[in-house]
Amino acid sequence: DQIEAAHIRTGTDGGMAVKPGDQWSISLCKWHHAEQHKVGEGKFELAHGIDMVALAREFATKSPHKAKLRGD
Repeated sequence: DQIEAAHIRTGTDGGMAVKPGDQWSISLCKWHHAEQHKVGEGKFELAHGIDMVALAREFATKSPHKAKLRGD
């Protein structure tokens, strides 16, 4: 399946019609990315037993581009 960057709006620097920074993204397959948008982030997290903000933070802190993601 194709992997896509799924941006997280709830609890981040994003909002209605405002795309969050790349540090607030996780990798999802195309199907699950569509599901995230269809059901909403809260229901998606509950359905899959994940915390998307925590995952995005973990990914960003371990990225070789972490300084760029922080805006350093």
